[in-house]
Amino acid sequence: MRCHILTTLAALAATVVADVKFTSPAAGAQLAGGTSVTITWTDDGTSPTIDQFSTYQLNLLAGGNTAATTLSLTTIKSGAAYSGTTGTVTFTIPVGIGKSATNG
Repeated sequence: MRCHILTTLAALAATVVADVKFTSPAAGAQLAGGTSVTITWTDDGTSPTIDQFSTYQLNLLAGGNTAATTLSLTTIKSGAAYSGTTGTVTFTIPVGIGKSATNG
């Protein structure tokens, strides 16, 4: 079963949100269940920067570019501590999560 990743979302535990730029995997990457993937990101350079926050939540999402067409498949990290303005998480996609489908 393949999981179609359009985007990954970093949700911050604050009312102000810093933006990140995900550098891997690429947007739209198709990754099979059971695959180990390294997710990397960097601060997007706008204020506030991510190093001004203490923790983050990282979710695996599938679907489109709007809340109405996006489905959260699983939480990858919750309450994880920021360290500087870049980050890396290695995660194994659960077998059976998601499905093969046209993104939209």
